[in-house]
Order: sequence, then C-alpha cells, then structure tokens
Amino acid sequence: MEKYHQRKFYVTLFLICLPGLMLAPVFSQSETEKPLDLRLTRAAASNFARLALRCIQKEFPNKLDHVMNDSNDVKPPRALHPSFYGCFDWHSAVHGHWMLVRLLKIFPDLPEAAEI
Repeated sequence: MEKYHQRKFYVTLFLICLPGLMLAPVFSQSETEKPLDLRLTRAAASNFARLALRCIQKEFPNKLDHVMNDSNDVKPPRALHPSFYGCFDWHSAVHGHWMLVRLLKIFPDLPEAAEI
C-alpha cells in the first residue's frame, strides 16, 4: 500500500509539472536574445482601461453565483450587485474596477481618465 501512495504522489507531481516542462523551451531565451520588456506602457494601460470600461455597465451576458432563499431573491445582476454588475461575473467586475484605479494612479493623464 505504501508503494501505491508513493507512486500516486509522483504521478500527481509529474502531471502538475508537465505543462511547465512542455512550455519551458517556448519561453527560454538564448544568450544572444535580449530579455523581454514587460513594463506597462501608457498605450497598453489605455487599452486595458478601454477593455474594463466597455464591460463595467454591460449587464448581460452574466454568470450569477447567488444563493436564493425564495423567489424574492431572484433579481437581475444590476439589482443584486449595483456596484459590480457589469462584465461576465461579479469577480471580473471587481478586478476591472481595481485595475482602473491602479491604471489611473500610474498614468493619471490617460485619455480615459475622465471616464474612469
């Protein structure tokens, strides 16, 4: 039985690590390549802001995760979560709001600043 659990552990570990092992050659760089520049530019920030702004007030489609106790609890997303009803779900809406706050803090002169 002990060997079974050991084998199960190593198989699980292998399956967890497999995607990373398969992608390692894709992301590895040779010594002659320059490193990737992952800094957030003003243009990229503007694109992210437009993406979030497009869905903030888009109520549908929407995936609700809501506990209902009776028929009085059946309401549209805007009524259930007035601040975070947009996007596909509540969680995405919250992330979009926080991203906008962060982008505005980093780039206060974004073209979308007034709308944010």
